[in-house]
Amino acid sequence: MEVYYSGESNLLIFPNPAISTGEINILVKRNDAYVLKILDMLGKELRVVTEQDYPQVVSVSGLTPGYYIVCITFENGVSEAQVFIVTE
Repeated sequence: MEVYYSGESNLLIFPNPAISTGEINILVKRNDAYVLKILDMLGKELRVVTEQDYPQVVSVSGLTPGYYIVCITFENGVSEAQVFIVTE
């Protein structure tokens, strides 16, 4: 059994930082439907995920080292975002 704690946030991203040839796991606390987007720091959409898994596994392969944003928009229009880092 694995136990994760996300505190006040609806999101938990790990590992953070992530290796550029790997993937990140994203746990979403709420059970609502959502759209997950990976954005660069300028807001450009790099990945869009609509299927929902627990945990949500997203490849960061092809992303250059730097800072990125995970943005989740729930079906009721509420959004939440967190920053994660990709390293070499």
